[in-house]
Amino acid sequence: MKYIIQLLRPQQWLKNLFIFMPLFFGGELFNINNLLVSLATFISFCLVASGIYCINDVKDVVSDILTYGYV
Repeated sequence: MKYIIQLLRPQQWLKNLFIFMPLFFGGELFNINNLLVSLATFISFCLVASGIYCINDVKDVVSDILTYGYV
Protein backbone atom coordinates (compact mmCIF):
# COMPACT_ATOMS: atom_id res chain seq x y z
CA MET A 1 0.00 0.00 0.00
CA LYS A 2 2.91 2.34 0.80
CA TYR A 3 4.21 2.08 -2.77
CA ILE A 4 0.81 2.76 -4.29
CA ILE A 5 0.53 5.97 -2.29
CA GLN A 6 4.05 6.95 -3.36
CA LEU A 7 3.12 6.24 -6.98
CA LEU A 8 0.15 8.64 -6.71
CA ARG A 9 2.49 11.40 -5.45
CA PRO A 10 0.18 13.09 -2.93
CA GLN A 11 2.87 15.70 -2.17
CA GLN A 12 2.17 17.10 -5.65
CA TRP A 13 -1.48 17.67 -4.76
CA LEU A 14 -0.65 20.74 -2.69
CA LYS A 15 -0.45 22.93 -5.78
CA ASN A 16 -4.09 22.04 -6.52
CA LEU A 17 -5.09 24.04 -3.44
CA PHE A 18 -4.93 27.10 -5.70
CA ILE A 19 -8.42 26.05 -6.78
CA PHE A 20 -9.70 27.51 -3.51
CA MET A 21 -8.02 30.91 -3.97
CA PRO A 22 -10.93 32.57 -5.85
CA LEU A 23 -13.27 31.54 -3.04
CA PHE A 24 -10.90 32.93 -0.44
CA PHE A 25 -10.29 36.26 -2.14
CA GLY A 26 -13.90 36.58 -3.26
CA GLY A 27 -15.17 36.12 0.29
CA GLU A 28 -17.07 32.97 -0.69
CA LEU A 29 -14.97 30.43 1.20
CA PHE A 30 -17.87 29.55 3.50
CA ASN A 31 -20.50 29.39 0.76
CA ILE A 32 -21.27 25.66 0.91
CA ASN A 33 -22.33 25.33 -2.74
CA ASN A 34 -19.19 26.98 -4.08
CA LEU A 35 -17.05 25.09 -1.59
CA LEU A 36 -18.49 21.73 -2.69
CA VAL A 37 -17.88 22.53 -6.37
CA SER A 38 -14.31 23.56 -5.59
CA LEU A 39 -13.77 20.46 -3.48
CA ALA A 40 -15.01 18.23 -6.32
CA THR A 41 -12.70 20.08 -8.70
CA PHE A 42 -9.77 19.67 -6.30
CA ILE A 43 -10.37 15.92 -6.01
CA SER A 44 -10.74 15.59 -9.78
CA PHE A 45 -7.49 17.46 -10.43
CA CYS A 46 -5.67 15.27 -7.91
CA LEU A 47 -6.98 12.06 -9.46
CA VAL A 48 -6.17 13.16 -13.01
CA ALA A 49 -2.66 14.26 -12.01
CA SER A 50 -2.04 10.95 -10.23
CA GLY A 51 -3.26 9.05 -13.26
CA ILE A 52 -0.87 10.93 -15.50
CA TYR A 53 2.01 10.23 -13.10
CA CYS A 54 1.14 6.51 -13.17
CA ILE A 55 0.96 6.41 -16.97
CA ASN A 56 4.28 8.23 -17.22
CA ASP A 57 5.94 5.84 -14.77
CA VAL A 58 4.74 2.81 -16.71
CA LYS A 59 5.89 4.37 -19.97
CA ASP A 60 9.35 5.18 -18.58
CA VAL A 61 10.03 1.93 -16.68
CA VAL A 62 12.39 0.50 -19.33
CA SER A 63 14.29 3.79 -19.58
CA ASP A 64 14.60 3.96 -15.78
CA ILE A 65 15.97 0.42 -15.62
CA LEU A 66 18.54 1.13 -18.32
CA THR A 67 19.53 4.49 -16.83
CA TYR A 68 19.50 3.76 -13.11
CA GLY A 69 19.60 -0.04 -13.03
CA TYR A 70 16.39 -0.21 -11.01
CA VAL A 71 12.79 0.88 -11.10
